[in-house]
Amino acid sequence: MGDQLYPECFVWFDYEARKDRFPNATTLADKFELSVKSALRTIEHFRDRLQAPFEYESTRKGYCNTDSPFELPIMQLSEEELLALFISCKLITDASAGSLETKNA
Repeated sequence: MGDQLYPECFVWFDYEARKDRFPNATTLADKFELSVKSALRTIEHFRDRLQAPFEYESTRKGYCNTDSPFELPIMQLSEEELLALFISCKLITDASAGSLETKNA
């Protein structure tokens, strides 16, 4: 799954679980055009790595949120910090490309 799509998947899945809509791997796969296997791995990642409080309800065939105050940790940057980050990335990319470049003699 693309890195840009990942937060969107989490937010959608969390919202659906909080609203007692019991999302599952199939609904996640359909919504974000993933394979069901990828959706299952994504849900496992939410639960195991991010400690998201999703619990599978077999009677509803989907997940519910067992800890409503849980939120995905998000880093907030000011406009100046974001600009500095982009400029730094550009400078590092340009500098490394120049020094690693092979020269023909």
